[in-house]
Amino acid sequence: YRVQANLSYFQRGVLVRYIRILANVSFETRNGWTRTEQAIIDTGCPISIIPRRIWEEVRYGLYPNAEVEISLGGRPAVGRFGQVTLRIHDAEDGERISPPVAIKADLLSDDTFPMILGFEDFLTDVALYSNFSTQEAYLAFPPFSPE
Repeated sequence: YRVQANLSYFQRGVLVRYIRILANVSFETRNGWTRTEQAIIDTGCPISIIPRRIWEEVRYGLYPNAEVEISLGGRPAVGRFGQVTLRIHDAEDGERISPPVAIKADLLSDDTFPMILGFEDFLTDVALYSNFSTQEAYLAFPPFSPE
């Protein structure tokens, strides 16, 4: 988890927290895998969002009519609709790595927004367990059988 106080409310004497569930991810490239990056797991986001600095370096595919215009937090963003493959790295030991997961994503034309892992293809195939009161969150992947 990453927790930050909302300063606007805090200045009025009220604690309102921004609570984010984070995941360490790496992406498939032509020559292996990228170094890990932090992504926000957002159960309210229908599709994943990948900033340009990340997706330009990875192996990706584009869908027909790939141009997209979206709004994040009321701010417009443009990009292309495509697919990338990622792996999740265990936050505690970094040695446990998930099997590859192919996800659909909006590949943004700039780096204005953070990387967000949305529901489609990610949380539809992977179970998210979260208990903020005990500070426990983890992902459970279906059984993996190498080809």
